[in-house]
Amino acid sequence: MAKRKEDLLTRLLAGLSVRGILLHPATLFVLASSFTIGVAVHLWNGHQEAIVNREDYRLTVDKIQLNDPPPWSDGDLKKLVLDHVASDHTASLLDTTLVARTVETFKNVGWVEQVRKVEKSKSGLSIELVYRGPIGMVELNKLTIPDWPADEDGQLLPVDRQAIILPAKLVAAESLLRFSVFDPIRFTKLETWTEWPDERIKGCAEISEVLGSRWQELGLYRIVTFRRPDRQIDPDSPFELWPANGTQVIWGNPPGQETPQEASANKKLVALQEFVAKYGPLNTLPQGKIDVRSGKAIGSNVQTAELESYDWNRK
Repeated sequence: MAKRKEDLLTRLLAGLSVRGILLHPATLFVLASSFTIGVAVHLWNGHQEAIVNREDYRLTVDKIQLNDPPPWSDGDLKKLVLDHVASDHTASLLDTTLVARTVETFKNVGWVEQVRKVEKSKSGLSIELVYRGPIGMVELNKLTIPDWPADEDGQLLPVDRQAIILPAKLVAAESLLRFSVFDPIRFTKLETWTEWPDERIKGCAEISEVLGSRWQELGLYRIVTFRRPDRQIDPDSPFELWPANGTQVIWGNPPGQETPQEASANKKLVALQEFVAKYGPLNTLPQGKIDVRSGKAIGSNVQTAELESYDWNRK
């Protein structure tokens, strides 16, 4: 049986020749297809203007669809795209690198957080972006910075939900929650559109994102934590929500960092909203504290130290 298989294989191999391979239908099909594709590519590269009307595919500002940027942003994003992707002063929808180059353009735009979508068609370029927005103001003053000059006014630096530093001119201070942490790490070396390398600032931003615009109706004013810079992750020193005066809230850890015994951020928020619905905004209540770490608002009328008199070194 083995010998018959060997004889069959020998006959098949003997029937193959260079001429036979070259004239085989499969070989002829591959050669013809390759030739056709090659000719098409050559004609396209050398005679595009004769094949299509390039003006129909010319990218202009009118052909760029872009969701509206924030009112405080500066610069024309549509013009920025055209300037970046144009070749010989012309941007074309026929450019095979157009989408990739458009995405690359926005990597250098500070107020753009994410490029969600870039699509091109004969009608133009469709772009969907996620813009950065201020979510809180980091307090820099003699109360939070040990060596702050006594004769110098404090500063408020806005950050977004990812703790990216935004231009101070963006928003009025009263329109955002304030973030108060002791000695924010390397604040003097930070630049606009860079991330604040302090987990406490990030924690404040994450909590502020959960609160959203509700912080005003809840009667809040600032987010505080007494964690020191060398213990930025410290479950024993929770984040707190403070009104300008009135009842304070022991919040606990930032979203995603809760202890096994701690409720989720959404459950804490629900507990806080229910408390305010029953008793009124926190800034209208007597000074005291409620603890929402368990997902329920547990109240206490214990008097607490104000930020101005708090001894940061006791922790």
